[in-house]
Amino acid sequence: MSKRTVYILLFVLAVIGLGVSIHLLQIDYNVKFNPNYVPECDFNSKISCSKVADSEYSSLMGIPVASLGILGYLLVLFFMLTSKRSKRFFSSMLFVYFVFSIVSIYFFIIAKLKIDAICVFCIATYIVNWLSFILLLFSVFKFKHDEEKFCIKENIKTFFDIPISLMPIYIVLVFLVVIPSYSVFGKEKKSSISIEDSVYPGGYFDKEKMIGIAGSKDFKITVVLYSDYECPYCAKFEETIKRVLNNFNNVKLIRKEFPLDNKCNVLLGNRKFHRHACNGAFFAKCAGLKGKFWQAADLLHANRRKLDLDNLMKYADKLKINQKEMKECIKSEKVIESVKADVKEGIKVGVRGTPGFTVNGKLYTGAKPYKALLEILIKEGGVLKDTKFKKNNEK
Repeated sequence: MSKRTVYILLFVLAVIGLGVSIHLLQIDYNVKFNPNYVPECDFNSKISCSKVADSEYSSLMGIPVASLGILGYLLVLFFMLTSKRSKRFFSSMLFVYFVFSIVSIYFFIIAKLKIDAICVFCIATYIVNWLSFILLLFSVFKFKHDEEKFCIKENIKTFFDIPISLMPIYIVLVFLVVIPSYSVFGKEKKSSISIEDSVYPGGYFDKEKMIGIAGSKDFKITVVLYSDYECPYCAKFEETIKRVLNNFNNVKLIRKEFPLDNKCNVLLGNRKFHRHACNGAFFAKCAGLKGKFWQAADLLHANRRKLDLDNLMKYADKLKINQKEMKECIKSEKVIESVKADVKEGIKVGVRGTPGFTVNGKLYTGAKPYKALLEILIKEGGVLKDTKFKKNNEK
């Protein structure tokens, strides 16, 4: 295999890596900002791009890992175009892809152990990195007589020893990737809640029926929502529901639990998906018994990645609920059976994922955009509080 052939293969692999990274950034954006989006690479709970994209490991300091991948491949391609005649070309590239390969191994382990899911497009970039590293290892060994002696310090210097004339291009590449990525993803909205007041209009908890209720007392339309506190789409959709309740005169909401967690949801069988969703549902109902159901619901959604027992106790403190009482309540048969009853009812009406909801008994699935939900409710006889508001939102 000649140097030219190796160079072409490396260039093609880098282009593939760049293309896949761009698609990963598209997936990342849609998962975070488009509640109705389902990636083509979501096959099950173990092979799920959306689960990986929604995890806390999908970004570093507000910059998506996919953006850093794009930047890395762009810098590699630019280096290949400007330094292919360098005597340290292959050894410098070997060092770069050694780092890329180690990073790939790190994220692969994180995906398996921490997220419990893998993304097929992420795996594709890992394969690009590993293949490039192996190819370069072969090249350095084969062309060792043509290259200067391998030296990590010199190889790093070669890669970053940027001619003054090319410096602006490198800077532009960095800024074109990092600044837009941070401006979009780094300022992702965090849910803010009021601990003292209900964030849902007319929100209260029916302690006898063990359900959260909000909206108008003089209602014509009943929306029954089945939701999961680890589900990012549920959090976004409940913001839409909140907006509906604030602007309709005759809509009532009944909030029921449908955690996608096999510890309390028979629909999942032996499959593990949202590992702490049942505890989140138990916590919400226990908070409801203390008059803090809707506050707890927002708090849990805002911290959907941190619903383990230790963190739930911290949320109990925020809600001014005694930790010991909360621990006992979470394990109580009354609360557990109430969640299971919500799940059973959801399955009975046809809910198979979250969010799912019924409007006057008619089942709808997925996080509907506000305009679509508006049309559904008006069709059922919903009355907006302000006609001007109606015109503005029908545009």
